[in-house]
Amino acid sequence: MGLRDVVGLVAIALTASTEAAVIGIDFGARFVKVGIIQPGVGIELVLTEATKRKSAAAAGFNTQNERVYGDEAYNLVGKIPHKQFIFSKLMLGKNATSDEIKSFKHLGYPYAFEPDADTGAAVLRLGENQTYRPEELVAFVLSYAKQIAENHAGGKAEIKDAVITVPAYFRETERRAMLSAASIAGLNVLSLMHEQTAFAFKYGFDKEAEF
Repeated sequence: MGLRDVVGLVAIALTASTEAAVIGIDFGARFVKVGIIQPGVGIELVLTEATKRKSAAAAGFNTQNERVYGDEAYNLVGKIPHKQFIFSKLMLGKNATSDEIKSFKHLGYPYAFEPDADTGAAVLRLGENQTYRPEELVAFVLSYAKQIAENHAGGKAEIKDAVITVPAYFRETERRAMLSAASIAGLNVLSLMHEQTAFAFKYGFDKEAEF
C-alpha cells in the first residue's frame, strides 16, 4: 500500500509520544487524505462521511451560499464553477502575474485574480464584495480535514497538531503560505514534510521487521 493509499502519514508516528491526537494531511493538488494517531490507538486512516479514503481538495459555496467541502464542492463545479475553489494549493505564494496564476485563465477556470495592493500576491475575487487569499482557500480544505478527523476520533478531543505533506519543489514563500493557511484553519504544524520523505517513512515502517 503506497503513500497515496495511506495518507503518507506514517511520519506522524514521530510524534507518538504526545499525549494528544495528531493528524497528518496528504495535501495533493487534486485530492486530500487524512490520517490520525491517537494515544494508545496507533495510526489510522480517516474516512470521509461517504466512507472514502480520499476527498477532492476542494471547497466552495452551494446555491444557498453555504460553505461546502471536498467531493460535495467538486460535484458543483459543473453547476456553479466560479464558486468552487480547486487546485488552491497551486496558488500558494504566487503573485498575480505569475505563470501559475495565469494558467487558470488559460485552462478555462472562471476565476478572477487581482494583485494585493501591498504585496502583489494573487487575490481571488468572488463577486463585487468578496475576495480570498490563496491561504484562505487552502484553509477551507485544511478545516475540512480537521473536521473529519475530529469526527473519526468521536469528538473526544479537539485536534490541534498536524503534519502536512508538501512537494519538494515548494519554495520558502509557498511553505510560509501553507503555514499561514494551517494557522487560519486552527492547526499547529509540527512539520511540513516532503512527499517523498513521507513515502520513505512509510516504506521503512512496512519493512521494519526485515531491517
